Amino acid sequence: MRPFFFGETAEPLLGLHHPPSGPRPRPVGVAILNPFGDEYLRAHRSLRQLADRLAGAGFHVLRFDYFGCGDSAGGDREGRLGRWIEDAAVALEELEALAGSPRVALVGLRLGASLAVRLADRRPEVEYLVLWDPVGDGRLYLKELDAAHEVCLRQNARRAAGQAEAQPPECLGFPLPEPLRAEIEAVDLSRHAGAPAPHVLVLTTESRESAALFPGGARPGGSLERERVPGMPVWMRGDADAMEGTLVPVEALERITNWLVRQCP
Repeated sequence: MRPFFFGETAEPLLGLHHPPSGPRPRPVGVAILNPFGDEYLRAHRSLRQLADRLAGAGFHVLRFDYFGCGDSAGGDREGRLGRWIEDAAVALEELEALAGSPRVALVGLRLGASLAVRLADRRPEVEYLVLWDPVGDGRLYLKELDAAHEVCLRQNARRAAGQAEAQPPECLGFPLPEPLRAEIEAVDLSRHAGAPAPHVLVLTTESRESAALFPGGARPGGSLERERVPGMPVWMRGDADAMEGTLVPVEALERITNWLVRQCP
């Protein structure tokens, strides 16, 4: 794995390149789009292992931090979905240079999957799209975040009596300013009748209810597959902040890797 900075000199983004380590490099690069906030912390180990698996299968893989997140430039209250989509577009260009090929795949988890859908709509070079537990309804997602935040506050006895907030300015330790909240609220994948890329895999965990995305099906000559995997969602807090969220979902990583290998022989 090679860390480096890319993008605008004044506002660089941190990238992590996993070069192919398998016997035969594949002519497709894979960009991984992170979830938001606490979900990213809990999924970090799994996404790194996914990148290692894909690199071992012959793919160039790029992980990166959005503007205002992790070790990229920007303050932690400056992040916006619109900017993060632009960051992902720049990451695609960087990935194409690293892989020496214009063919790319996106793997997005949770809110990262929602960003991947919007990016695939804009960038025709995205041939393969993996949506892992995608956030399809921004309003519902925010309700889930607020509920988890309230539980965390109660467990840690940090709320003063009568200080309830329907829309906290932060969530589980991560800023959630109103402009970002409004962008997330507007997320609605049900607006997409058909698949946003030629080949799409929608992967959901067994314990999640997920509406059937893209009822119009695959593009002509393409494919749309839906799979479920068992177990606790890797990005979710367990009861009393249990350790489930730190475990690596091996079956999910294998299914994603195997699907991309089948699509890109």
